[in-house]
Amino acid sequence: MSREPGFPPPQPVEKVDNKLITEVRHYKLITPLYGGGVKPAKADPVTTIRGTEVRGHLRFWWRATRGGGFDGDLQKMKEAEDLLWGAASGGKNDGPSPIQISVEVTNHGKPFIARGNDGNEIAIGHVRSPYSYVAFPLRNSVEKLIEGIEFTLTILYPHKDESSIKPELEATLWAWETFGGIGARTRRGFGALQRIDRQPELSNDVVTAKAQLLEKIQDHSCGEKWPPSVPHLIHQIEPVSLNPNNAIETWKKLFNKLKSFRQQRSPGTQPNRPGRSKWPEPNAIRKLTGETSHNHTPPANTLKKFPRAQFGLPIIFEFNRQQPNQQDPGKRTLQGAGNIERLASPLILRPVACQGGKFVGIAAILDTPREPPYGLELEGVSTTLHSNITTTELASVSPLNAEGETDPLQAFLKYLIKP
Repeated sequence: MSREPGFPPPQPVEKVDNKLITEVRHYKLITPLYGGGVKPAKADPVTTIRGTEVRGHLRFWWRATRGGGFDGDLQKMKEAEDLLWGAASGGKNDGPSPIQISVEVTNHGKPFIARGNDGNEIAIGHVRSPYSYVAFPLRNSVEKLIEGIEFTLTILYPHKDESSIKPELEATLWAWETFGGIGARTRRGFGALQRIDRQPELSNDVVTAKAQLLEKIQDHSCGEKWPPSVPHLIHQIEPVSLNPNNAIETWKKLFNKLKSFRQQRSPGTQPNRPGRSKWPEPNAIRKLTGETSHNHTPPANTLKKFPRAQFGLPIIFEFNRQQPNQQDPGKRTLQGAGNIERLASPLILRPVACQGGKFVGIAAILDTPREPPYGLELEGVSTTLHSNITTTELASVSPLNAEGETDPLQAFLKYLIKP
């Protein structure tokens, strides 16, 4: 059931008997829930938050914090993971997890209403929606997302195993609560969590908040060598104060900063016509495909690199053809080469509750491969492509050069904290 306005939040509960420790935590979502149900991009109408889904998120964040304690040995990490979180039958450590998880939804929330510049309701993925940049998969959908969901998470584990389980669980839950969420697209801030059974510990001063977060990462991380391709938390993180009184507005300003960074253009030569992209990808596509509009001057930048691939794949490039006979390329998809087409973004953007009822925006980079193992592939082009920018190429990519970084994600962190 829903809590009445003004009613004090539930308190954290930890019960211990001779056999089991029971811990109860209460959460609410401070951004809309994206997906999480049987159908893609749609919340489940019956079990909005599922225990199996939570367990899946917790597995990820256990690896991201504790996976470095096995000297880079993936098999040893997987065996420890299965012992803690359970495994399907047939494996070396098959069997149920000693950690039992149950979820009770106490507030099923309400439809999230997006509004355009005119104040009228608009589909969240519509091109004129203020959320279209992060909700673009819903561009052709009228599906409404859900906001205001609250739920109770109950965790039980054996008392006899407290010394081995409790530190693993504490690290996992902290990382999930701080950087993760519920549903899909959590790395872009959907389904962001706030624990409501206690006051936030994070300072609303961004300098102090950063120090707190770095200390927590240090405290909760186990070991220093993760298996290859296992994403994990590192010290590449920036909290920013964008709209401290409102989680949604903080979130919007975060992803709009990413949008403005990734879509930098030169001034146009005509009113209401943007100029060329400052990034090398459009001209690289023209060069690789041999398709160039007759009214384009020869590009000054002929670099055949795709640095924005490091923000995640696939990327769909659409060229604005002004006339039917214009020779610019049509829609082209950039993805991973071989059989690994997708690449999850290493960048996490989300609002986080802090002291005094305030919010900070957090940008964090996970340490994970920046492109698929076989490089990149552009639709219709046989050449293997790459995203890395060398120091000698830096001057050719002005958004990176402006920040003095060959690393696109590090450049974004610098761009984000600029006044």
